[in-house]
Amino acid sequence: MEAVDLKTLIEKTAANKSWFLKESLTFSVEDIWNANNCKNIIFEYLGKAGTKPDPGSLAEVLSLTNYKYITPNRYQHILITYFFGLAIYNNCRTIKGSIDRSFCDNKDYKDALTKHRNAPFAYLWFLICLFHDLGYQFENNKSKFEENYSNVSKFKDKTQVDKQSIIDHFVGVPNFYKQIIPEYFDYRVKEMGKFDHGIVGGMLLYHDLCEIRREKVKDKRNKEKVDDGYWRQSLEQVFAYAASVVVCHNIFINTKTENIALYNKYKLSALNNIGGEHKIKFEEFPVFFLFCLVDTLEPIKIIKDPNLLDKICVDFSKNVIKLKINLTCGCKKTLIDNYCEMNDWLCLVQTVQEDNETIKINIKN
Repeated sequence: MEAVDLKTLIEKTAANKSWFLKESLTFSVEDIWNANNCKNIIFEYLGKAGTKPDPGSLAEVLSLTNYKYITPNRYQHILITYFFGLAIYNNCRTIKGSIDRSFCDNKDYKDALTKHRNAPFAYLWFLICLFHDLGYQFENNKSKFEENYSNVSKFKDKTQVDKQSIIDHFVGVPNFYKQIIPEYFDYRVKEMGKFDHGIVGGMLLYHDLCEIRREKVKDKRNKEKVDDGYWRQSLEQVFAYAASVVVCHNIFINTKTENIALYNKYKLSALNNIGGEHKIKFEEFPVFFLFCLVDTLEPIKIIKDPNLLDKICVDFSKNVIKLKINLTCGCKKTLIDNYCEMNDWLCLVQTVQEDNETIKINIKN
């Protein structure tokens, strides 16, 4: 496709009705650029998708009483991540082809996706993106949850479905994550004084969505929809896929020699990757790869001002994404440094030497 600035790309993607899951939403594209409107957009989207927050669920963090623990800028990041990821999926043939083969056309998920057959990836991507940072409700308000959630074992007990947690159902992410979740949770609490928002959010996401689905099936008022294929049990496989990505997305692979001893102390040696191969292989984990890529590329967390997104131009080809950073503020160097750091843990990134403000991201090394 022809190069386009990121603001225009997000607007065009949001205006394309193909990503709607069921019904039209009432928000306008311009609402995305007002951070204070983004929470309401997400809340409406949750309602239209049939997962409107129930009391006690993770999604309840959207309520006004808890809103202060997640900033408007974070909600804006969630939405931009969602639309940016859809844009990459729709414009990068290598990514789309791999995701379609591994998820959209996979017989393990086809039954669950019958009601979303016009946009199967958008449904999974919606679950991942709209929930991936909602665990900040717990990370940013540690004292409120410390008594009940002081270690990952307590979380597992409280988030079990049929006596198992999402950790027992990991899918779409490298196997080594399953072995180190308790240790990484412990590392974050003891070294940083935080509950990792990915681990907490993903474990609660799987539990809550499974419980909501089961309650919908039990409610006789939903009989017609249940008979028509809504809320079928196979959806829990999709919930597991989304929750697996959310649990693992904030677990940092160590690429610095000075951190090896610290990671070893917490039995996290599987995360050490000093000059080694990329551990999140695109060919094996395309959805998780795409999420790690987009969550890193999405710039609003750093530049804060959405009006500056028109200073970042995006160009797609089959295997390459190019970004030209035309910013004049100090954020430019921070963004480019962040993008180039992906060389050490995710994919091959090259700086175009002619202007030093263009980077090439190679999907397949």
